[in-house]
Amino acid sequence: MKARAAMTAVAAMALLLAGCQGDAAASPTEAPTSVLDTSTATAAPPLPGPTEAPPTPEATQAPTQVAASTATPGPRPAPPGPPTPMPVVAAASTPEPAPVAAPTQSLAQVVSSVSSAVVMISARQGFGSGFIIDKHGYILTAGHVVAGLSSVTVTLADGTEEPGLVIGRDEIRDLGMIKISGREDLPVARLGNVADIGVGVAVMALGHADFNEGVSITSGVVSDLVIQETDGFSYLQTDAGFYSGQSGGPVITRTGEVVGVVSLGQFTNFSAPAGWAIALDDFTLWMVERLKAGEQVLKPMEVAIGRTRDNPAPIGHTVRVHGIAADGTDSIHDITVIQVLRDGRAEEMLQAAFQWNPPPPAGIDYLLALVRIKYVQGPEGRTDWMHQMDFGMLSTQGVKYFSFLGVVPPEPYLSARGYPGSEFTGWTVWEISQADAEPMMVFGLDWSFRGKAFFALTEDEGPAPAATEVAEDIGGGEEGQGADDDGDGGGEDDGDPGGG
Repeated sequence: MKARAAMTAVAAMALLLAGCQGDAAASPTEAPTSVLDTSTATAAPPLPGPTEAPPTPEATQAPTQVAASTATPGPRPAPPGPPTPMPVVAAASTPEPAPVAAPTQSLAQVVSSVSSAVVMISARQGFGSGFIIDKHGYILTAGHVVAGLSSVTVTLADGTEEPGLVIGRDEIRDLGMIKISGREDLPVARLGNVADIGVGVAVMALGHADFNEGVSITSGVVSDLVIQETDGFSYLQTDAGFYSGQSGGPVITRTGEVVGVVSLGQFTNFSAPAGWAIALDDFTLWMVERLKAGEQVLKPMEVAIGRTRDNPAPIGHTVRVHGIAADGTDSIHDITVIQVLRDGRAEEMLQAAFQWNPPPPAGIDYLLALVRIKYVQGPEGRTDWMHQMDFGMLSTQGVKYFSFLGVVPPEPYLSARGYPGSEFTGWTVWEISQADAEPMMVFGLDWSFRGKAFFALTEDEGPAPAATEVAEDIGGGEEGQGADDDGDGGGEDDGDPGGG
């Protein structure tokens, strides 16, 4: 009885144990959770006993392999992710200071700065202007200011006078280079480039004039850039009129950069000035450096009659004169002095022209010169005003006579407008000293845009011609000559400001 009861208890225990194992196999996830993560741990082999040999690697791996082949597969654990990076605390950076804008100079400051670099250049034939471009004492000016000279007197802005050597010249571009002693405190003008400006840009011309002790300033805008293809340079045309003493001075922008050198000036009428400066382009800037090195670029010698004061044209000899028109193109005139009357013969003709013409002052002679001008070439569609004011009268010693006209001139008087191809002949009237045996008339004497022609005025023999005879001989005012017959020289387009 006791034995059966014992067997029954053993069987019950076996059944209970079997049920527990079945539940464990069916629900593997319900096993007690350990506080240690053993999902990837490998069981450590048992320590060897005192009589056991250390297990071999194969022996220790065999149970694991058998277990892996017989165990019910479960969900694979997720692979360990990358380690979480530690947050990096950036070092505090010092902010860079914002760029400070350069202070903008006012127009008055710009003019004052450039004016300090403008100098007066004095020579035997007069004076002109220039400007310092280097602390070593290099001065850029117009070529005609230093024409034929090897040395000049340079007056700085502070009134200091220094001797200057003419070390370089370019007669093609009308540039000259002067050298004075250099020093660190010399004010210097900054050279720019006409490539950086265009038509309509405001510019100013600086230089010395005979009516002002300081620097005179004229302002305007860029009208055009006139390219001289034959000679390889350009004129900067502007409506800023240039005074004669400003020749060689700088033409600057509102920022103070020099973009031109004053060369030619013209007043097309009394209210509309125009001027031309040698443009500082790439090639001209290169030539400036060559002039600093002593370069000499000379025009071919002009030995033709009437080209120089030493070789004036006689009466009846035609001189061709090249100038520049209002638009910067070439203008060409053929000029001939046909007849010269002086002393009593000139008085007779003036009395015939107007009975109330006064006799000349004591020691003075009247001189009449009949001049023919042919307007060979100029801008199409524009007239050129040909007038006695285009001429000047020099004494034998080279002193200019005052050209005030205090008498009524004979007809036709030299004052007319003409288109290219026209021709006009007229009288000019002068007062000269009775002691002056060989006066000389010069075309373009005070007008740099006109070009120059020199004429000897040896008096003709014979009686003075009557005014009617002169008019018949020269055909004054006939159709096709492009002249006026209304006496004012205005032509049919009197409002036109004029040509070259």
